[in-house]
Amino acid sequence: MKSLATLSFVVLNGLLAGLALQASATAGSAPGRLTLKALVQISADDVTLADMVASPTDPGFPGGTVICHAPDLGTLRMVSMAEIGAVLRKHELTYTLQGPALVSVMRAARKVSVADLKPLIEFALRKADPKAKIASVELQAAILVGSDPGFTLLKFRFDSAIQKYRAWFIATSESGKTAFAATVTLERGTAPIEIRAASASQNSSLLPVLVRHGETAMMQLQGDGFSATVPVLCLEDGREAALVHVRDKSSKRNYRAQVLARELLRAVSREN
Repeated sequence: MKSLATLSFVVLNGLLAGLALQASATAGSAPGRLTLKALVQISADDVTLADMVASPTDPGFPGGTVICHAPDLGTLRMVSMAEIGAVLRKHELTYTLQGPALVSVMRAARKVSVADLKPLIEFALRKADPKAKIASVELQAAILVGSDPGFTLLKFRFDSAIQKYRAWFIATSESGKTAFAATVTLERGTAPIEIRAASASQNSSLLPVLVRHGETAMMQLQGDGFSATVPVLCLEDGREAALVHVRDKSSKRNYRAQVLARELLRAVSREN
């Protein structure tokens, strides 16, 4: 016959085992715990929960849940733990967050360099005039694009007003398309050349007109250390991604701008 001490030990072990099972079951049904990163680097337009989380996740983890929009290329945005928690509650996701109170979100970008553009101009020039040689290429502003861009030369022509050539490009990356311009000087003795290196899409006429001649739109201006949005007068109709002429309503300067959305453009180059 077992002693009282032995019976007490068996009962106590049973109770402890039961409590352990209960604790295990409770832990399994409790909300998950997510550890946030201190710094998030992305290239897409939206920041998702998967981008924010440093801790391992389960196969059914809702990582595609959008937390916020990404900042502009090459800039930083701070997102608080409270903001992330509010988004999770909105989607009825019950997670406990831990880690930094503020998450830094940076959108990957790099500046366009002359080295990116010169080979495209040289290739186009060889077809038009094999003797033509480039003296210099100048970008009119700091152009930020995605981390792995591709470049296309759209047009190349002589501008008698500045006695230089103008070259228009489109950079395509995971962040979208960006139109911009550069000025080019050729060595002396080269006859004026005009090149249309990339034709417009055959389906461009099917796109809706987003800015109209004689109407006001807003134009984004960007440069080293500054950005602004100014009202402009549209000098021609424009469809999505098209390049159009506009006039700053305040300074009366003319610009060539890319159509981004309805009544919204981005400055590509200044015409005067």
